[in-house]
Amino acid sequence: MIDAGKALITWLCLFSSSALRAQVPADVSFFQPPSSAERSMQQCVFDPEADAVLLFDKAWAYYNDEGNMLTEHHVRLKILRESGVHAADIEIPYYADKNFETITDVRAAVWNGDDQAVWMDKKAVYVRKANALYNITVFTVPHAGVGSVVEYAYVVTAKSISGLTKWEFQHHLPVMKSYFQVKMMPMVEFSYTVKKNPGNKVNLIPDQAENTMSFSMDNVQGLRDEPFMDARQDYLQRVNFQLSAVNKTGDRVGTTNYSKTYAQSWSELNTELLMDENYGGALSKTLDLPPTLTDMLAKNKEPMARIRFILDHVRTSMKWNRFISVTATDNIRKIYADRTGTATEINLILINLLRAAGIDAKPVLASERSHGMVDTLYPIKEQFNLTVASIDLQGKRYILDATDPTTPAHIIPLALVHTRAFLVDRKMPGFFQIPDNGITESSTINLMSSIDAAGKLNGEATIYD
Repeated sequence: MIDAGKALITWLCLFSSSALRAQVPADVSFFQPPSSAERSMQQCVFDPEADAVLLFDKAWAYYNDEGNMLTEHHVRLKILRESGVHAADIEIPYYADKNFETITDVRAAVWNGDDQAVWMDKKAVYVRKANALYNITVFTVPHAGVGSVVEYAYVVTAKSISGLTKWEFQHHLPVMKSYFQVKMMPMVEFSYTVKKNPGNKVNLIPDQAENTMSFSMDNVQGLRDEPFMDARQDYLQRVNFQLSAVNKTGDRVGTTNYSKTYAQSWSELNTELLMDENYGGALSKTLDLPPTLTDMLAKNKEPMARIRFILDHVRTSMKWNRFISVTATDNIRKIYADRTGTATEINLILINLLRAAGIDAKPVLASERSHGMVDTLYPIKEQFNLTVASIDLQGKRYILDATDPTTPAHIIPLALVHTRAFLVDRKMPGFFQIPDNGITESSTINLMSSIDAAGKLNGEATIYD
């Protein structure tokens, strides 16, 4: 097992390309009969507890003439125990909103002790809708059991270069060989960060002739869920990618005319968000306070009371659509009128109304503990999963999340305690640690009841704050 307490090492690099597209090399073959070593394998030597093992997990990312990013995936595994048969049940999530990503050319086969492959019927592949943003391609490789060698492949097509986000070396199952090669579109610059455990080696192979970068790791132990693990993502060994620049002029990188269009520092990201019409712009156009709230605020000038009134109003009047997004997707006035939005959109409405009531509220990029820790090395906003409100009042900082239905305004939401957040501000942007302010609140419930012959509970409950 991997020690989840070990620190991850992070490398940061930039790479660019002026090459044409690539694809899986012609001399690489797949769906071959199992080797003698694969047939005889009964245990994963570097992860003996594993009930199945990925023999390889490989992918090649490249671009077509339309500017789409295509990634060809090939995965091969062996089932070692009865409890590992589930490894043949495959689920592949992808971002389906506005058909940004699609999955095609799904193939799968299984070998059971001989050289004869049993191929999966393509009709066995189906798509399940996860939510309004994501779909899951689902299939089960047939006739898989203990000792089976399973292989499957598929192609993910993304509409743009922003589809390149990460490659995970590590999974629940151990991986004998993890390999990822990426080839850039002409005049595109990406940055990448590699996260790994100190004792493991990552092979980075740049090929200037082909303008590719390859990443590989061997014998990666499986990362299984453990008690009290906050965010699995924090411990996964992986490489993260971030689009840094697009050279629209065709000039050489570093020259005066080179067009850098993406944030390369936290300061630039701060400016980018403030200039975003649906983010910073959402805070510059004051929303109208409803008459009932206006009347309540007129009767009470105490700041904390006004904060509570507005927080309660947003909580009761807005419905969270369960979408996760660090930025807004639509005009805030329309969202407020429709009474439905993402967590970030709802909290931007909260900030807007607080400002309209004279409360100096500011947006904060936050990452809940279940989402993972934030790496401050490079400005990747996808490290966060929502925007919340920050208020400095009488020497204290209050953090509000209007999608949290129960936490009072004076208490830090539990999901954000001891996390690192980024204050979006024109004057003093920057990181800060969200502390546990030590404030608790409790209620006492007095229940007087009885159970009748039919098993029904009857009685009265009184709640004391």
